[in-house]
Amino acid sequence: MFSIGFGIAAAVIVLGAILYFANDKFKTTVQTLFGKANSAATTPLDRQKNAYEKLVASVNAQLGNVAGARAGAIQAEQDVKAAQDELAHLKGQYASYKDTAKPETVTALVAKIATAQEKVTQSQTMAETAHAAAEMANKALDTAREQLETAATTITSNEQKAQVTAVLNSAAKVSEDLKGITARLGSFNENNRQIDKDFLAAQERLKMGQGSTADQDLAALDRQSKVDATRAALDAELAAAKK
Repeated sequence: MFSIGFGIAAAVIVLGAILYFANDKFKTTVQTLFGKANSAATTPLDRQKNAYEKLVASVNAQLGNVAGARAGAIQAEQDVKAAQDELAHLKGQYASYKDTAKPETVTALVAKIATAQEKVTQSQTMAETAHAAAEMANKALDTAREQLETAATTITSNEQKAQVTAVLNSAAKVSEDLKGITARLGSFNENNRQIDKDFLAAQERLKMGQGSTADQDLAALDRQSKVDATRAALDAELAAAKK
C-alpha cells in the first residue's frame, strides 16, 4: 500500500511540474523571446539572442522532469507485474490448499487474495496515470524543441537581415553624401564662369595696352615691310654671287 501511495503522489508531482512547464513558464519564455525586451541588451537582435539562450536553458532544465516521468511509467509497469505475480501466487495457494487447510487459514488466504486484487487494480490505475504523464512530458519536450528550432531559424534569418540592413544603411549614406556633393558642385561650377571672365579680361587688357586697332595694324605692316626688305636684300646678294 505504501508503494502504491508513494507512486501516485510522485505521479501527481511530476504531472503538476509538466503542466506548469508546458503552460505558464513556457508561454512566458516564448513571449519574452518574441516581444519582451531585455533592457541589458543593446539591439533587438541581441535581446532576441539573450531570450533564446534563456529559453534553451529553461528547456534543458526540464529534462530531469521528463526523465522522471518516464522512470515513473517504468516503475508503475513493474509494480503492476509484481502485484499480478503476487495475486497469481496467492490464487495458486488457494487452489492447492482450499480443501486441506484449516478453515481460518483459507479465510485468511481469501482475504489476502482480495487485497492483492485491489493492489493490482490500483497498480494498473497508477500505471495508466504514469504513462499519461510520460506522454505529456514527451509531447511538451518535443513541442519545446520544435519551437526552439523555429526560434533558431528566426535568429539566423534576423542575423542576415541585420547584415543586409547595415549594407543598405551604408549605401544610403553614400547616396546621401554624393547627393550633397552634387549639390555643392553647382557653386563649384559657377566659379568656372568667373575664371573664364577673368581670363578674357586679361586678354583684352593686353590688347588694349598695345594701342588701338589701327595702331596695331600699322605696326604689323611696318614689321612685315622690314621683313620683306631684308628678304629682298638677301635674294639680291645671292643672285650677284652666282654671276
